[in-house]
Amino acid sequence: MRKPAGASLLMVAVLAFGLQMPVTSQTVSSRFMAFCSDGDGALSDWVNTRNEAYLAGRDHEVAAKQHRWEILVQQGETS
Repeated sequence: MRKPAGASLLMVAVLAFGLQMPVTSQTVSSRFMAFCSDGDGALSDWVNTRNEAYLAGRDHEVAAKQHRWEILVQQGETS
């Protein structure tokens, strides 16, 4: 008798918790920028793909051999 009651209580708890969970239609998007750490600053605008930023950084690396660069990531919510 205790097993069916325990299972029923568990089902009620799961349903109650599930109904309180908010549903959002927003997605998180990221933008990327190649940035020179050795004084040249931004190497690209904010772009939609990491690959675009990587290509700008790689081109800078070829032109300025000793410069270090990195890819900055900006995350935000869009609807």
